[in-house]
Amino acid sequence: MKINQTGLAAAILVIFFGIIGLTKLTGTWQTTSNRIPARFTSGRFAGLFDPADIRGNYSFGEISRLFNIPLDDLGKAFAIGDENRYESFLCRELEVLYSEAAREGKEVGTESVRLFVAWYMGLPIDEGDAYFPDTAAEVLLARGVLTDTQRENLPERLVPAATVNTAAGSSPASSGLGQGQRQGQVQASNELFIRGRTTFREVIAWGVRREDIEAAVNMSIPNTSMVIRDFCDENNLSFTDVRRLIEELYKAR
Repeated sequence: MKINQTGLAAAILVIFFGIIGLTKLTGTWQTTSNRIPARFTSGRFAGLFDPADIRGNYSFGEISRLFNIPLDDLGKAFAIGDENRYESFLCRELEVLYSEAAREGKEVGTESVRLFVAWYMGLPIDEGDAYFPDTAAEVLLARGVLTDTQRENLPERLVPAATVNTAAGSSPASSGLGQGQRQGQVQASNELFIRGRTTFREVIAWGVRREDIEAAVNMSIPNTSMVIRDFCDENNLSFTDVRRLIEELYKAR
């Protein structure tokens, strides 16, 4: 039996719209993706969203609503710059903005957002090797929920906001302060935590001037990306003494 083409097309349309109508009635019809992260299934955080399940295609707006984090905090933390971009900005775009930092082995990307959300909300996570721009430290420290260990490790995870790839369409967030002033206000307290793998670049990002460090140790710094402990070992200097000098410079800045 031959089926008239017009009749066949009409039958297909009836079936198609019939399926749509049925799925709408049952509540299973969706025209957009429904990005919902997994939840913790046990322990005191059971039922809460797990930041480890944040994906690269999540927007800051979605993360703000899912984890109840002010959108302004997310945008400023990652130095997005244009407030109009906060809502639609995708986690994976950080890899482009911070491509310069990635070339130095300090990647800022989706993993950074996962760790930031976990620390901001006080949730558990495998911390990995994620890095933040120094503007994220401002937000986290102002939040006041970091553990002592997290506060001590924070400086080693920082990338200066100046390393943002502005050619990609963004610029470091501005609060009306110059970069040096903003970096000098990264910590709410007057403490600086220098650990075994802290670099000169990280210390400078916290507001300590390179020339002041060089004057204090009476020696030039060949490369700001150099680990301070390695610099001391190569030049037969006491790491403890150099650390103390830098910490005093930070307090006096």
